[in-house]
Amino acid sequence: MGHMMRKLFRPGVGERHQNLTVAFVNGTLYGGDVCVWDTTAPTSQAYNGATDTLGSNDFIYVTTSSTAYGLAAGITLAGGGSEMDSVTAITDDNIAVIQTWGVCINCQTVDDTVAAGAGLILDATAGQLGDAALGTDTIDGSVVGVALTADYTFTRAAATVYGVTGFVRCNG
Repeated sequence: MGHMMRKLFRPGVGERHQNLTVAFVNGTLYGGDVCVWDTTAPTSQAYNGATDTLGSNDFIYVTTSSTAYGLAAGITLAGGGSEMDSVTAITDDNIAVIQTWGVCINCQTVDDTVAAGAGLILDATAGQLGDAALGTDTIDGSVVGVALTADYTFTRAAATVYGVTGFVRCNG
């Protein structure tokens, strides 16, 4: 019993506590993008010419457009659930793996002034997180998590962006 409790509350090397979910992509996402629940997408999920198709209430999309929606789903992991691949796009109508809780290595931020301990919130720039400590990078104050490191650079698609390792909490 003691070994099981230790394993439950103290991950070993290479392990960590995290919660993941999946959703269809509306648009294009990359690993490290913050995504939000897309509540307008169900019209594109309707009847497609076959008789037994999924209906508009059977599944849901995520998108990066934080200005139009606002409920953070979490941080997008790249195809196959790898958070280290932020170069390969997850395109429209494909499934994205989303980290909703736990330590996430690449959380894309809007600028290079994020310090360890800063709150991470939705930003008006789609797919990016703002720094709550600055008090200016917010559209609705939706808290996504907290920065565990100061900002660093990584490659998203073909561009250099800023990011942090953060603790994400979007699952209630």
